[in-house]
Amino acid sequence: PVLEQAQRDFGRQALGSSVHAAWLALGGPAGVEDASDLENAAACCDALDRLGAETDGRPEASAVAAAIAGLMASPIGSPDARVQLMTIHKAKGLEFDTVILPALERTVPAADRQLLYWAPVAVAPGRRGIVLASRSDGADTRELDPLERWMRRLERDRMRLELGRLAYVAVTRARRQLHLVGAAQVKLDEEGAPILAAPRPDSLLGVLWPMLGEAFAAALAADTTITSSLGVAAADTRPRLRAPPLQRLPTAFELPPTSDATHADALFASRFTGGAIQPEFDWAGEEARAVGAVVHRELERLALAGVPPASLPGTRVAWREELLQEGLPADRLESAQGRLAEALRRVSRSPLAARLLDPRSLEAESELALTADLDGELVRVRIDRSFVDEAGTRWIVDWKTGLHAGGGLEQFLVQELQRYSAQLERYSRVMALYDGRPQRLGLYFPLLDRFVEWLPSSPTGCPRS
Repeated sequence: PVLEQAQRDFGRQALGSSVHAAWLALGGPAGVEDASDLENAAACCDALDRLGAETDGRPEASAVAAAIAGLMASPIGSPDARVQLMTIHKAKGLEFDTVILPALERTVPAADRQLLYWAPVAVAPGRRGIVLASRSDGADTRELDPLERWMRRLERDRMRLELGRLAYVAVTRARRQLHLVGAAQVKLDEEGAPILAAPRPDSLLGVLWPMLGEAFAAALAADTTITSSLGVAAADTRPRLRAPPLQRLPTAFELPPTSDATHADALFASRFTGGAIQPEFDWAGEEARAVGAVVHRELERLALAGVPPASLPGTRVAWREELLQEGLPADRLESAQGRLAEALRRVSRSPLAARLLDPRSLEAESELALTADLDGELVRVRIDRSFVDEAGTRWIVDWKTGLHAGGGLEQFLVQELQRYSAQLERYSRVMALYDGRPQRLGLYFPLLDRFVEWLPSSPTGCPRS
């Protein structure tokens, strides 16, 4: 019955939301063993929502598989877990007693050919220019225009320098022990003796090879079985994807007796608290909430695309469907679409928004989900925007699509800051457990193009443009 209902509802709501609703109806959260599994399920449904929006809700099976395959598991496990799995970027600013870096031989995917290449150059003391190169017609890289070939080589050099920076970040996370794990290729020389092949330069092993090469050579010299194995045709040892074993619920299992179990958190209410703290009085209304949800998604799409706010669309056909999915009545669509377009128009033209959404910012994240233990309570938060500025300060920004109507604007901004001060304080405390750098927190109002900053020592804050 659950799947039949999901099929009947197909197309009436976002793809990921349909899957999530069916998963909840089947009691899926009762089968998870770790808190991070809830984050992983939410990430999966979010990916399906994005894919559905790009394909009008009817993606190909291969596109669904690709979207899921590109997801990363949540690095947050149970509070007493002794091992954390995360990317090097996520580990910035953190330290661990023991750090293990596996698969150093893995390479960075080759960049696709671009329609336009550009690079800044010094043309004279104190003066800088830019070199532009368009994509040449030849499909064979050997037939590339010399300028395009030079620009592609320059981009590869930049990538290798970035790998060196990542390698430095990774190895300096360890307090006591550092384990570097990689595989080097072995070949036979002209006399039939095994020798090491240099690793690919676009891998971490290639970056660290000047320091690690001697250790690999010593391991090769100590292995007396490798010579004979080189002459034997090896079987296909490529890793195979295996479906996880089915986890069945008890026959007598029943869903918890709750009438509003619209999210997996309802099944874990005794252990978790949500990230958002609602103010005592919320006059936003259903239209503002629907517009706010779509604005959040548009800004997240912008961040994922890695482009500045000026690239925001003036209109989008999918906005109408997204607003309906948020439960907005049809007679409110015209007003909501106008409000939505105005908010994004202001963001696209705002120098302040360009600063907050600069894709070049360090450690920039949108819709950043974090979990932490605060005062013995496991809490989860989702931060709209976070990045580190040139001074090494961690910014935490929350989007607010409220519309000021009547009264003094400055007074309105201060009142809004007071209403959300508890939420900002929670963001600050959780982030401090991950990153000890100084913080700046505040609310950004797209419809007003104003940023109001919250200071821990003065909860009333100080509005800033």
